[in-house]
Amino acid sequence: MLEEENSRLKGLLIATTVAYAFTFLIAIFLSDFINSDQYVIWSIQYGWVIYLSWLILFLSFCWVPMSIFLGIQGFIVRKKYDNMSFTGDRTIGNLSLLFPILFFVVYIGSRILKFI
Repeated sequence: MLEEENSRLKGLLIATTVAYAFTFLIAIFLSDFINSDQYVIWSIQYGWVIYLSWLILFLSFCWVPMSIFLGIQGFIVRKKYDNMSFTGDRTIGNLSLLFPILFFVVYIGSRILKFI
């Protein structure tokens, strides 16, 4: 039973990490353009740019609920490890708690550095 949980959690861990990396790249490449005067001109000339911006904004923050869900699932699996006296590899459970915390620390740190 725990092997199935580990496999499911491993998939969720990979998906969350890929989503975080993808959204981090989106933020790096598009933040300067969205905060420029050229973006305002484009949004006036082409109305669809606003809808594209909202889609990009949604995609750039989709890692937040995924990370929260990953952290909760990691906490549940670690509790199951303790309850069943699991002696196997606990790496997936530990990483499922570490990565969401790390993602939020990097996000908050980048926000603080941006304002300095």
